[in-house]
Amino acid sequence: MIIPTANRKETEAIIKQAARKVFLQKGLAGARLQEIADEAGIGRTSLHYYYRNKEKLFNAVFSDNFLEIKRRIPYQQEEDLPLEDILIQFTKEYFSNAIKNPELDLFLLNEFCARPESMLNLIKGHEVTQFILQAFEKSIQKGKLKGNAQQHFITFISVTFFPFAAKNMIQQMLQCSEEDYLQYMQSREDYIVGFIEQYFNTQIKK
Repeated sequence: MIIPTANRKETEAIIKQAARKVFLQKGLAGARLQEIADEAGIGRTSLHYYYRNKEKLFNAVFSDNFLEIKRRIPYQQEEDLPLEDILIQFTKEYFSNAIKNPELDLFLLNEFCARPESMLNLIKGHEVTQFILQAFEKSIQKGKLKGNAQQHFITFISVTFFPFAAKNMIQQMLQCSEEDYLQYMQSREDYIVGFIEQYFNTQIKK
């Protein structure tokens, strides 16, 4: 079967969009190729022509999407940027993107719990982690920050990532609607920037 290149690209894009929706709802383990084929509006045989198994489809769908996470960090281009500026810039980029796609963070949390090594390899997460850790370590070495770099890293990831990963729990605990939750997250960016500035001032005065 020979499919014109234009049609192949269009069909593959439709498959990826459908797969992304199903994977975000059910994760890799819970998703079925037939569900993805139905969502894409194509037959199972056609889906197999493009992707032989759901693992390959999963990797194809999310390897590009996870680049979004890496683009939130100004590493490589601005390695000498002060730590406080790195964290503030990350926070602004993170919240700007996460508000548009809040389900991605919960999905990441669930998949990391189920398949930590595979997920880390897929997103090449060590690059991001090491950059932030090294930025904390450099700041400590220069006397601009006190304490343990790993503990600072955990605190920072908690205040940025957790509110989105725990979206459903937060909505239930605060008894808030979807609209209210998004408003909280939109105002939270300024809250976290203020938290970072205060965090550094407190550390320096110790």
